[in-house]
Amino acid sequence: MAILVTGGAGFIGSHVCEKLAQLGEEVVIVDSLINSTLDNVSGILSHGRACFYRVDVRFVDELCKVFKESSVDTVVHLAALTDVDESVREPSKYFDFNVNGTLSVLEACRLSDVGKVILASSAAVYGDAGETAVNESLRPKPMSPYATTKICGEALVETYSRLYGFKFSILRFFNVYGP
Repeated sequence: MAILVTGGAGFIGSHVCEKLAQLGEEVVIVDSLINSTLDNVSGILSHGRACFYRVDVRFVDELCKVFKESSVDTVVHLAALTDVDESVREPSKYFDFNVNGTLSVLEACRLSDVGKVILASSAAVYGDAGETAVNESLRPKPMSPYATTKICGEALVETYSRLYGFKFSILRFFNVYGP
């Protein structure tokens, strides 16, 4: 069985894939390469520790083919557009990719009997928390279309869990930095 990572050639995704491969997991990388590069995963691909599919996460049929070919049992959904300022200028683009992409990933999971999903969300869902310590009990107050797409993704995962019995985890990343 394999772990599929959407956005696997991105900054966070490539590190997740590398770690999973080091742990001996079979890794399937799915990425459209619209805001990432194969250079990020060339090491694990050249050593045969992972396979790569150039697929846009908005296309359920393509995802289902990958799931079937690779015997996927878990999905780590990291694929997203993340530029907050751009999301303000082009909200439709962000809702299309982030929300429809998440819905398509979940539909592919449902249709392929993949019951474990890990979703990347963002601390952006909290908006400006000011001096308040941020934890999961704080009510989200999105201040950008990007943040709203992340809340929508969380709601979709929770809904699919209730309807179809998915096991899930949601990770709200804070202050990602690196090369």
